[in-house]
Amino acid sequence: DSQVFNFSDSQIQKDSQVLNFSDSQIQKDSQILYFENQIRLADSLYKNYLPQYNFEEVKAAVMFFDSCEQRAMSNEPFLESENLKTSKSEKVLKIFQVFNFSDSQIQKDSQIQKDSQIQKNFSGFQFLRFSDSFLCAKAHYYHAVGLTERDDIVGACEHYFIALEIMELEIEKLKTSKSGKGSEPRAMSHEQKFRNAHSSKLEAQSPDYEKIRFLSLIYTRLGELFYSENYCNLAISKYRKALRYLLLLGENKAVANTYKCLGNSYQLYDMPDSALYYYNKSLETNSELPNRLDVEKCIAQILFDRGEKDSAYRLINNNLSKLEGYAAKYSYYQILGEMYHRDNLYDSAMKYLNLSMYATNKHTILTSSNILAAIYDPIGDYEKKMYYDNISLKLSEYNMNKGVERGEMQSVYNEYVKRKQERGRLENKRK
Repeated sequence: DSQVFNFSDSQIQKDSQVLNFSDSQIQKDSQILYFENQIRLADSLYKNYLPQYNFEEVKAAVMFFDSCEQRAMSNEPFLESENLKTSKSEKVLKIFQVFNFSDSQIQKDSQIQKDSQIQKNFSGFQFLRFSDSFLCAKAHYYHAVGLTERDDIVGACEHYFIALEIMELEIEKLKTSKSGKGSEPRAMSHEQKFRNAHSSKLEAQSPDYEKIRFLSLIYTRLGELFYSENYCNLAISKYRKALRYLLLLGENKAVANTYKCLGNSYQLYDMPDSALYYYNKSLETNSELPNRLDVEKCIAQILFDRGEKDSAYRLINNNLSKLEGYAAKYSYYQILGEMYHRDNLYDSAMKYLNLSMYATNKHTILTSSNILAAIYDPIGDYEKKMYYDNISLKLSEYNMNKGVERGEMQSVYNEYVKRKQERGRLENKRK
């Protein structure tokens, strides 16, 4: 009994340190919880197709998790990606330094939790500290979503890449912890190691599942950005990486959507055979009506270009009656109008092209207005020709301004590649 209560001075001091939360620490804990809730709110808004009303709060969350200092609620200006005072490399390096916990430290912290039952009542910050990197990545991700809504594509791209770098390190930790040091041949790829380590299906909503799913979301969003700016090779690269992790999770709808995105990218890249392959893979994975309607209009375009016009018209016309409430129906009208125009059936072409002008997608409107102007020119209706020419001119000027952003996006990607190569070099040197 005396041994049970024989606490040394050092042990008492250690326990008191565990429970010794300063006012500043408590304030930091409350800020972590506050910003975590702001990130959850941004996530909820995004999933419900609503604008990011808490844009400023998400910006502050990025600054807070980047710096790990109590400046997020102050009046100090936020260093946004479009107005950085430090280089991207310095910023990302700082993030990694903040969350670079050694194995010995993790082991020590876990032992402290086991030693004291009382500490469970005070371990909120301890838990949050080890999830800070995940929260930091989410903050950058949703700040990128907000920037995209504000047409800052370059800034969004930059923040997506920062989120990607953080999560790549997180996934590396999962690979290491699951496979075990030295348990796999050196020649085996990271993806093969990870698949072997997770041979059984991951439990939904588990920490590993959520991290892998979030990484696949980042790759998908980057793929969408590069596709929208006609960087087909980069879009394909990011979609392929997203697909690897989505296949591991077994989310069929997400897998089917990624197959479709790969098909779109290959079609834009003028590789119709590869596009058809991925479109058919998408239909095999998810045959539900919304996905089928979206994929089959793309297949119809390829069939028409190949000269299989009857099959193309049949595929489009069979789906016209199913378009009620379908979000992308205007792209259907644009494709059908373009097909009729190429076959010199101008009345039918004008009917569907005019319907497609109600679309919200700028590319759909631009294509339709160009074709309508070309139709009205030979029939001498110059008033309508001028009307559609003006629409095309405004949209073309917008695209020309976006051309500057495309070059900047390439620079952002190049910087990411350099940082990744440098990390690899340092890791090899450390080994």
